[in-house]
Amino acid sequence: MYIDEGKTGTSVSSRKDFQRMIRQCRRGKIDLILTKSLSRFARNTLDTVKYTRELRQLGIPVIFEKENLNSISWESEFLLTLYGAFAQSESESISKNVSWGKRQAMKGGNGILSNTRPGTIGHI
Repeated sequence: MYIDEGKTGTSVSSRKDFQRMIRQCRRGKIDLILTKSLSRFARNTLDTVKYTRELRQLGIPVIFEKENLNSISWESEFLLTLYGAFAQSESESISKNVSWGKRQAMKGGNGILSNTRPGTIGHI
């Protein structure tokens, strides 16, 4: 199992376990990837297409349960691109909303510290 806890998912370059999974695929250690949804795989259209194409060339399908897609078929690429764009847009929207919320909290005198331990909230 590969899990990148606390990561945004907008760029796979910062996701250590994702990169480890891809390395294992390249070494022939993995023959199938099963993921809950495309947004859990990558929230960036470019990364979605790049990695599903690479994995397809290696003969490794990525099964996206929520979308009921199998990346091994070329026919799925259009839908992967479309769903990838939706996931990217959703991620960008969430990021903007979180930033807005933090700004509003600071205006109200309740700033949230960014370097607190996971699961804790610090107030300024």
